[in-house]
Amino acid sequence: MRSNMRIDQIGGLIKAFPAMPGAALKLLTVADDPGATVQQIEDVLRHDPGLTANVLKLANSAYFGVPSKIGSVRQAVMLLGLKRLVQMVVATCTTAI
Repeated sequence: MRSNMRIDQIGGLIKAFPAMPGAALKLLTVADDPGATVQQIEDVLRHDPGLTANVLKLANSAYFGVPSKIGSVRQAVMLLGLKRLVQMVVATCTTAI
């Protein structure tokens, strides 16, 4: 019961939650469409340089161990896959808040 009171008190202090950037929200919408193409995802990413940079940075990280540099958004999207891309976008937006 006491923890519920704290949650209510904290909830009362929050006026509004920050909105996700438009490109990130659009990307999540496109990703939710089963018929979405890599081209549509690439088009959304191109409108947000920050997201594009993060996608390329992740694709070129040591985690993936790709021997050559990933230089295009299309290559990065193909390497990362939709699930990992969505996770990265959500993580990027929530850590920026």
